[in-house]
Amino acid sequence: MRSPSILCKVFFELMLVFALIFSFRLSIDVAVFLGGTFISPFVLVYTTSIFFISREDLTIIAIGSLSRKLIYRYLCDFWDLIELVAVIMAFPTTITLEVQGKNNASTVALAFTTLLLGLKLIGSLKAINKELATFVIAASKIIKDIKWFALLLIIALSMFAEIVHGIFIITPELCDDHSNLSEGKFCDANVLQSYIRIYSMAVGDIELENFTQTPLISVAYIVFTFFIIIVLLTILIAIVSDSYSKSVLKSDGLFGRARVEYVAKHLARGELLSLETEGEDVRKNCEIIFKRLLAWVFFIVEVCVFVSVGILLVLITTKLSELKDEYGFSFHYVLFTLLTMLYCLGAFGIIVSGINIMAGNKLWFKEIKKRYVSHKVFYLMELPLLLFYQVLGVKESIGAIGDVELGESDECSRQIHVIVERTQEIVSKSQEWIKTEIKELLTVSDQRQMSQEESIKMESEKS
Repeated sequence: MRSPSILCKVFFELMLVFALIFSFRLSIDVAVFLGGTFISPFVLVYTTSIFFISREDLTIIAIGSLSRKLIYRYLCDFWDLIELVAVIMAFPTTITLEVQGKNNASTVALAFTTLLLGLKLIGSLKAINKELATFVIAASKIIKDIKWFALLLIIALSMFAEIVHGIFIITPELCDDHSNLSEGKFCDANVLQSYIRIYSMAVGDIELENFTQTPLISVAYIVFTFFIIIVLLTILIAIVSDSYSKSVLKSDGLFGRARVEYVAKHLARGELLSLETEGEDVRKNCEIIFKRLLAWVFFIVEVCVFVSVGILLVLITTKLSELKDEYGFSFHYVLFTLLTMLYCLGAFGIIVSGINIMAGNKLWFKEIKKRYVSHKVFYLMELPLLLFYQVLGVKESIGAIGDVELGESDECSRQIHVIVERTQEIVSKSQEWIKTEIKELLTVSDQRQMSQEESIKMESEKS
């Protein structure tokens, strides 16, 4: 994460994730209350979705150029699959909202897309900060560890729901009075209502008066509260505590793995779009020309997306300032105002930092920065990125963004840097090895084909 390009990509991609989530949520309210007349949120969803889809496609192509097995592993990874499916779902769902409006919109699609976008944001945060990575990956580990306990809990809840439901529907006097809502749910012919009521009891919604009608119901209530609420939930707390403790002990490794995965994807895309010099091989020259064209296309797309998102954020914020009082969009206005400020400040800081990096070795630039006033001005200009570097856990020398200095106590950052360098070496060596193997296989295949042709000719001559 020391490279300025990677740091800038992390910042802007995180801003784009927030822009996608906020604009998708705003587009739902616009479709409901304004009938889709305010199109900027929809356009922002389309723009960010296209960017993320093109980035994921480029990542899959880059990984596939190394090995097809890596594509399968990439698509089987939970967080990578969530990132891909979330943006794919956001695009058609937003089109449905804009074209057909709220009447024909699928609530299941809206809820599922909102869930996936939230998971995408959580997945993006695990490569940002050590504490965030610990929480996110610990939550994933906890879910894996409680899968068999969850099965046991479901069986126990179902068993008690069936017991109480059977007692109520068989005993006529218990279902005569429908004034009690809880009793009415147990008397319902739909047993699912009993399941929901028992689950609500497990999470704390317990009313003793609903289980004192007969001794049998009282016994079932006592057994349920002891076994489910006291025993099983205590076991659940113990499992969660144990899994979280293990995750905290491995937090450095988990955080390093999350960052290495992010950097490895960035390096794979960069290696795919790397510019090489042309040689004598015509086939290789065609591949180089195609890679150059693809690199320029993706670069133009990135620049257009970043500029378009900035313009759309300003337009949406301006429009929301007019609608916040009439339609109650105050919350959206606050969110988009903060996001627009962060986006613009980050873009301004990156531009200043880029000037600082490109002109850092110029004598006139050094003379300007030596002055006290100029030094303070450059520090204030770069302050947004410096604060973001602090969140990332990267220690930066003031006024020298792009020339990162790792602290002596930041052992984790040094280890990650070594791992990133090793990963880059492995990627390059793997590409060379795969190219060599492919050439050898092609050579063997050509020789085998020639020998078969010769044998066919010999047999034809003999006949």
